[in-house]
Amino acid sequence: MNRDLPTLTVTLSLALLTTACGEAEDTGSGSGSSADTTDEDCWPHCEETPTSIAPEDETSLGVAGSAVVDPLPGASSATLAWSNDAEAALEWGVAVDAGSLRFVATEAVYPTCESGDSPAIGVDCPDYVAVEGTLSMTAADGSLDASLPVTFAIDEYSVELGSVSFATDIEAADLGAGFVLSEYVDTSAYDALSLHLYGEVSSAGELSMSLQAQGSGSDGNVSWAEVVDIATVGGGVF
Repeated sequence: MNRDLPTLTVTLSLALLTTACGEAEDTGSGSGSSADTTDEDCWPHCEETPTSIAPEDETSLGVAGSAVVDPLPGASSATLAWSNDAEAALEWGVAVDAGSLRFVATEAVYPTCESGDSPAIGVDCPDYVAVEGTLSMTAADGSLDASLPVTFAIDEYSVELGSVSFATDIEAADLGAGFVLSEYVDTSAYDALSLHLYGEVSSAGELSMSLQAQGSGSDGNVSWAEVVDIATVGGGVF
């Protein structure tokens, strides 16, 4: 999966989603007119059922709860590569809340709406094992100093590789006083900006990570959005 999409691709994807969610129903008038019967508040979704487990408990994924905990190092090192070609030595580690370890069974739900139709989209709902933790990262040059609450998970698609994934939305202030967003993103080019962190920890405890911004704007007629890379570790994950 590649989240670093060109603006055109994102715009087209949004247009396709709008079309799928707004399929028209013939009114039967014979005039060729149609009415949008989609209920925008009635969306297909994944219903989750969590069950607390211990690290030694086996799950239906074929692995024990420890599969999501064991790869996460308390302390390790890597190289942080910024989009402006600067690099810095990175010290990072994870502190795990063992009491939050859980198996989550998921089920796709396609609701019957009180009015209108459910949007015509499919949802993928893999079962997973998850644990809450704190991801700490400190760059040697002071460009990054963060301690972030993160949910770490291994799902049925990643069990064979043994990789543990995480994703979280963050604020610029979460990344420390040395992080200056305008050094990597033209903040004046967007009406709104948000920051997102995606990562994986391999079965060997190696970190791959992407820090990205999503910017959006509108000229009054056309709305648009694009993704901007800010930094990566281990080549990134997207």
